[in-house]
Amino acid sequence: MPIYNWLGGAEVSHATAQNYKDKVVELLQLDGFILVQTSSDVAMTPDLIFRKPDTEGNIDIYVETKFDDVSLSDKKFLSELATYFILYAANQTEPFDLYLYFRKLKNYSRWNQIFSANLYDEATCQAFFRILLENKDLDEQSREKVKEKGFDNFKRFIADTYVNQVSYDGLLMKIDARNKSRKNRCFGYDYFLRELPPIKQKQQIIGNFAEIRKYSGSIYSWEIDCATYDDIYSRVKRYEPVVLKGRFLYSLDPVYGTNLREFVNEKTLKTFNPEDWLLEGYVLEGSDKLSILRTLCKKYILNFGVASKGCKYVRYRSADILYFSHADYSKSLTEVDGKQVARLFRDTFSPFVKHEAMEIEVKIYSQRLFAFFSPVVLFTDSNGELITGSNVKRLHEKFSPNKYDTNSTILGDMKWWFNYLNNKGRTLLETSELLSFVGSLKPPHDSKTRNVLAAQERMEKYFGVQN
Repeated sequence: MPIYNWLGGAEVSHATAQNYKDKVVELLQLDGFILVQTSSDVAMTPDLIFRKPDTEGNIDIYVETKFDDVSLSDKKFLSELATYFILYAANQTEPFDLYLYFRKLKNYSRWNQIFSANLYDEATCQAFFRILLENKDLDEQSREKVKEKGFDNFKRFIADTYVNQVSYDGLLMKIDARNKSRKNRCFGYDYFLRELPPIKQKQQIIGNFAEIRKYSGSIYSWEIDCATYDDIYSRVKRYEPVVLKGRFLYSLDPVYGTNLREFVNEKTLKTFNPEDWLLEGYVLEGSDKLSILRTLCKKYILNFGVASKGCKYVRYRSADILYFSHADYSKSLTEVDGKQVARLFRDTFSPFVKHEAMEIEVKIYSQRLFAFFSPVVLFTDSNGELITGSNVKRLHEKFSPNKYDTNSTILGDMKWWFNYLNNKGRTLLETSELLSFVGSLKPPHDSKTRNVLAAQERMEKYFGVQN
């Protein structure tokens, strides 16, 4: 809970709030912070979000700047601080640090009694918490959340809040000092962004795809009688194993000849062996049959997930995705076969559910078919509707795979979905296991390896300078 006093000389008369914020950004970047997002990018509470991977890992650092004289009784400041406290207390497993930059603090000694580790006074902090609760500009919903979280959580929040009193002139002086000391600099995020040589180490690399070897059923086709694409798909779901090609409708289930008899000529039914189509596709490059079979196989996997395995289907950002709904809102988690597939976050302003989902695709390589399984994350609101657009951007950033997932967790998710959808004895689609190969070079992209390499390089540079 540090508080810093960096007031400079006379204030620059032409400085503005935006100038002040820009200089705070410049100073933090010189100190090795990476600017991740600004409030102009997407609507959000903090002005700026930084990270400092070399010392703080993946912890978000929220930064707020105030080009004003601010007191501890300022109603706007109290409302904003309450909002940050609610966010902080609601995200105990995903903490953030709060950096506050003020041009001038009124009654600086009292700020010290709240935010300084050395001068902290419990009674003063408790009194400030009561002022926060009694702020008339605070809406009732927020007031109740602050009261519910309580003073003990507030103290932890204060401990992760860094208050900086620094004038515009003070920022300029600190920036100038940083620039003069950059020669032979051996710290900061630049060491973690440079290309580092690969490590020679053999390892098995498991892909997210498997070869489709066989479909044990048949392919059925009918001639279409004056029907349009919209006519057909108004009667069948997008994930059902039906494909329109020219004047023909193809399916993996003969029932569609009956279900769609007003659009197809049932007497034109033909039956084909999928193995013949696979062989023809392998021999004759450019065959339509392989392309049709590719789409049918993908839809078979999707339909099997929905009809036989309890999945939900959604078409999102041009991708076909399977996920599980969160049906019971009295529980925080939804589990399937021992795996957590959905989690409810109710302790927020707008409750939402995070879904571990899987994108399904089938592609053609060397005239062979391969099924791809790519883990994705979806979010739904309290009504079960998919959250999209700008509303979901911050959620995706908060739950970024780079922040929470590792290769092992992603591989585990992928294997679980592959085995779950590849239910031997129930599925007619036969695939290989997930394909893999042995590599001899390992990129040093994991944080531990890069930390070791960067630290080693700093030591070498330090002793080189000393010599």
